[in-house]
Amino acid sequence: IDRLLITSGLRRVIPFLSGEVFIGMLLLAFTFGIVVGIVFAGNIFLAVFLGCAFAVAIYVCVLALSARTYNQIEDGTSIFVSILSNHAKGSSDIITIMQNTHKSLDGPIRSLVARFLYDAERTGNIDVAFDYMKASVDNRQFQTIVLNLKNCMHYQANYEEVLSQMMGQIAAQLSAREERKNVLFSM
Repeated sequence: IDRLLITSGLRRVIPFLSGEVFIGMLLLAFTFGIVVGIVFAGNIFLAVFLGCAFAVAIYVCVLALSARTYNQIEDGTSIFVSILSNHAKGSSDIITIMQNTHKSLDGPIRSLVARFLYDAERTGNIDVAFDYMKASVDNRQFQTIVLNLKNCMHYQANYEEVLSQMMGQIAAQLSAREERKNVLFSM
């Protein structure tokens, strides 16, 4: 549940929201549904149904937010890698590259990069910042990019070369994704 809250983006908006608090909110919604069912209908079965419906509705909303974030990250990954690659031409320091990239981004990827920069500055450990960035996303492609950037940092590899190879992989995945969409919607 904690991972779902992180990937949905709710943790950024409501910092104190944890898995336990979310379960408490679901229980409150369930209780509220029962009270509404009993007060307005006087039927215990309807009350239990309403309680379950309220709790499930909240959970489904959080799942929808997580899916929306996933799609936004998937759509913005190619732009992110392209901007990273452009800034990697001017610097070999990952913090400088990310700071310059952050200014050009929007959406959830911008938030992830901002959190990366905050964690790197606060802890002084870039590995921790990369690990949190990777854990904050369910998108495997983005996780691979983060892992590759971390490995580049450790082995002092050329970011520009690695990013250009990743861009080729992303292009292939995007074309395969479009092909699947065309097949699905042509039926």
